Amino acid sequence: MAVRVVVGQPEAHCFEMVAYIEWAANQPLLAGAGGTLLAASVSYIITKAAGRREEMRQLRGALETAIKELGSRDQSALDRALTTIDRMADALRPAVRQAVQPLGTTANSLTVGTAERTVVLNIADRDAVMADVPPEITSESDYIVRITELDMETGNCRIAIIGEDDARIAGKIVDPAVAVPNNPYVTAMAACVPLRVRAKALIRDGAIERLYLSDAINT
Repeated sequence: MAVRVVVGQPEAHCFEMVAYIEWAANQPLLAGAGGTLLAASVSYIITKAAGRREEMRQLRGALETAIKELGSRDQSALDRALTTIDRMADALRPAVRQAVQPLGTTANSLTVGTAERTVVLNIADRDAVMADVPPEITSESDYIVRITELDMETGNCRIAIIGEDDARIAGKIVDPAVAVPNNPYVTAMAACVPLRVRAKALIRDGAIERLYLSDAINT
């Protein structure tokens, strides 16, 4: 089936290009519940590849609702449809890897979805997608850390989480402030004092493997 795609001109200093699939827009099915199913499916595929379990759970509920709105009320048919989407998510993992490759190189985030529901991927999600066995990415939380090493150009660091064991773990500061002289991260490291930060944790086998720091919190 031929599909015509029209792409709007990107804005200056922005990597976003809004694509309109003309055939899909003219189909009553896809303009209604079918469109909701398509958007929820794409978001589910991406969050599964990134190991974002809480969002997967929420999107699975949206998928069930969209399938029911298409007329499928039988539980066995619903289960088969969801199983098909799960298999599709596994098959499309290479495509998701291609989509997230620019993160950390030419872009800091990637937004996928519709006006009603969006999924924002960052560098932590890219690392999770690229991993052979996807780890879990937690939501943002507060941590008190001690920074022992820091590269102000790349944001790579070594940190210890206060209250955990003394083992140091890898960190990545995605806050642009890390490149500014005398920023809170380098100041805390130089003074050998703990720092409260907002961060997402990459968890593998039940342990925090890497911390992605997005903000330093004044206390």
